[in-house]
Amino acid sequence: MFHAAFSRFARRLAAGAAALSLAFSLAGCGRSLNSFTWQVEHVPENLDPQLASESPEVIAVTHLFSGLFRKDESGTPQPECAERYERSADGRTYTFHLKDGLVWHTYKDQDASTPVTAADFVFGLQRTLRPETQSPWAESFTTIRNAQAILDGRMDASQLGVSAPDDHTLVIQLEAEDSDLLSKLCLPGAMPCNEAFFQGTGGTYGLGSKTVMANGSFYLYNWTESGLFLRRAASGSLINSLRLVTADAVSSSGSSSDSQSAASSVDAAQQVASGKADAAFYTGTGDVGGLSQTQYAATTWVLAYNCSAPGLSNAAVRAGLSGIAQSVSLELSDLRQPATGLIPPVVQLNGSSYRETVGNVLTSPSDPRQSYRDGLAEAGLTKLGGVTILVPEGESQLVGQINQAWQKELSAFFSVKELSPAELQQQVAAGDYQIALLPLAPSENSPLSLLSQFASGGFSGVSDSGYDALLAQIQAEAAHGCSAERYAQLERALLAQAPITPLFFQADRLVMASGIQGLVFDPFIPSVDVTFATKK
Repeated sequence: MFHAAFSRFARRLAAGAAALSLAFSLAGCGRSLNSFTWQVEHVPENLDPQLASESPEVIAVTHLFSGLFRKDESGTPQPECAERYERSADGRTYTFHLKDGLVWHTYKDQDASTPVTAADFVFGLQRTLRPETQSPWAESFTTIRNAQAILDGRMDASQLGVSAPDDHTLVIQLEAEDSDLLSKLCLPGAMPCNEAFFQGTGGTYGLGSKTVMANGSFYLYNWTESGLFLRRAASGSLINSLRLVTADAVSSSGSSSDSQSAASSVDAAQQVASGKADAAFYTGTGDVGGLSQTQYAATTWVLAYNCSAPGLSNAAVRAGLSGIAQSVSLELSDLRQPATGLIPPVVQLNGSSYRETVGNVLTSPSDPRQSYRDGLAEAGLTKLGGVTILVPEGESQLVGQINQAWQKELSAFFSVKELSPAELQQQVAAGDYQIALLPLAPSENSPLSLLSQFASGGFSGVSDSGYDALLAQIQAEAAHGCSAERYAQLERALLAQAPITPLFFQADRLVMASGIQGLVFDPFIPSVDVTFATKK
């Protein structure tokens, strides 16, 4: 099984990136509307927040829908549809009071007469937890009473611990205290859904402009093959027009964009410098001149060992290879720093970088050479033969440094083969590899985002019942607050089995010009939110 973290990173390369939110200052050229253009890999195909998973869809529904809370540029949940709330003494019951005047709006704001009620939030969460919905957000809400039983099909969604005593009051009851509940209520899965409208769409909810009824500050203005266009009423210097367009549409129209493909990332930086783009996601290592830039180390590059391959199925063999690889002083660019674990620095826990909190957790046998030889003997082998190291295009020299060390220290002679990111992803997904250099990126702001992918039967084919048991314990603890050291215990247990060797963290960049303030960026999806953003 191939890990989605690599496929997500590959899509980021092809496209040009509680959650960490970064505030940026961006520039835009003058338009009749106070517009912000964001380039997407594809135009959103579905505007159902309970189903949104890809970055373009998440960005779209983030602006079309309003939840009880919304994160500001510091990552702090702020009341949106909620006027106020109370929490019980045991932390297991939340009572939210909705603002007055909340309404639904339809295509081009043609109808804004239907009020938003607490029952709409109840139905939205029920949809998210119904197993037939297959919502990607369901696991985020399993601390709600009966949620797991509903998701498992053992209870009906009507038994979810969410109720509406009246139109303006919403009550959420939890199985146990959840310190992240307010952050979770900012997610698309917690967005309201009007049941009568949903049922009236006959299974086409969110699939067309006439089957979208949203409650956000933006409304759907146009939806074509080349882009999705959202607007809201003008208010001072607030951005009132959001354009989600493809690269082809930007090129043909001459409009600005925020992101370019990896192959043309230098051109993207030049577009920002020339004022033709508001910002650009820049994956290159070149100088961006006087442009502002923000870095975030959200990716860990690893050597992944196919634990089902002959010889590499032995943990001692992998530990020997990993120990030698870790001893190599790699020649890295300024945007790459030696890894000190699997979890990259961008992941936060209790307001601080998890990586900085727990420090270096890399493990290695005292004598990697002896570990390698012992492992080969246990596997009934005298050497590893026919091993090819798969690497993304342009990374052969880096892996060559490690390969030389393996030759020198272990008399292990492996070949190196370059592949495009798509080809590499395909072969690893099919299990057609022995060793591969891969970028892994978490899809959410939690150490478990990567660590959970290494359960038995998961990524790299590793199988460890002890790790599985510890993972299950920590997953149960995580919903109610888990210490950094507990996650570090799990991370060390994984690395002791050496299914991977973390090599370095890579920083991605947003290059920017001045002019826009208050833009919220989530590097995990990735997505942007211009709700609070202004352009002067």
